[in-house]
Amino acid sequence: MIFKAAEKFNIELKNSWVVGDSKSDIQAGINAGCKTALVNDLNNNYGQDLTCKNLLEFVNSILKGE
Repeated sequence: MIFKAAEKFNIELKNSWVVGDSKSDIQAGINAGCKTALVNDLNNNYGQDLTCKNLLEFVNSILKGE
């Protein structure tokens, strides 16, 4: 699904983020070559690039360049 969207909408996956709340979301992003962010407060590590408690924290982190 990620690859179809990338092709259809000319998305550069290496410059894109997959944001999710589960291990499978993060794995899908990693498999697609995207940066990944896990949104939850459980401190799980699935290999994501960033962990945030909520979407606002994610947006603020991206805007700050973290």
